[in-house]
Amino acid sequence: MHLPQNRYYKPLLASLLLLGVLLTSGCGGFFRLYRLDEVPGKIKKILAKEYNLTSYVYRSGKTIWIYTPLPFSFITISVRDNARLKDIINNVLATTARVLWSTEKGIEFYVALFPDTTSGMVIYIIGTTEDLKSFYFEKISIDEYSRRKIFDRTYVPAVIGDTTGTKFHYFDISKPNFLAELITQRIKYKKTEKQKNPPYQGIDIKWGTQETTDGNYIFVFSTDKGPPGLEKDLIQEIKDVLQGYDFRKIKRIDIILPSHTISLLKDDIFEKQ
Repeated sequence: MHLPQNRYYKPLLASLLLLGVLLTSGCGGFFRLYRLDEVPGKIKKILAKEYNLTSYVYRSGKTIWIYTPLPFSFITISVRDNARLKDIINNVLATTARVLWSTEKGIEFYVALFPDTTSGMVIYIIGTTEDLKSFYFEKISIDEYSRRKIFDRTYVPAVIGDTTGTKFHYFDISKPNFLAELITQRIKYKKTEKQKNPPYQGIDIKWGTQETTDGNYIFVFSTDKGPPGLEKDLIQEIKDVLQGYDFRKIKRIDIILPSHTISLLKDDIFEKQ
């Protein structure tokens, strides 16, 4: 699982397993501001002390990674295990929000990893610090928060037998890459009013980002199929995400469909009212 810089990335096939996860822990009181180097240890300590969870927390630039091996396997997961999985996810996200709320500025993204170290399957959630804190402290709804995070499940051979997360590749997530992946996920799981129009899960959507010399970005989205409605829906999701995050460092956005290519400029995204 990775969000590479300046090259195409094949999005991972996913299920909506994590949709609707609630953060239920209390926030408590805060009396000091944590330094960035204190964050990994603080998250790890709270999870161990309050929830009896063994997590390993790593920081790469402005991204915090929380690696929490699961005490059961996806191969033989039971109803009870599934309920426990939701609790584990809730507790990890809640704790991360609590700590980041009282941390000096400098962490923009979080990645919560939940690996099955016996099979190599990993559930992960990627989001922004501000969105996580806003949801946890009820500034945005669960529906809005669900649309603002990346969630997936994939196979990562490196996690087999890795109970401490030392074999996993950690990196700093860039905002353009996060936004491009979020757009891709939202289009693939777009809700439709008509049941005869299923989500675009069967379409291979690739994306790439590149920073230009003036500090702006070129986004590229390409698809292997172009069913009716995809072009319009993809453009709308691009506008919704970039406007929602007020990301204006746009040089150009290219949408490459099997039959033609569309190019959008910043003024096409942020149209004058």
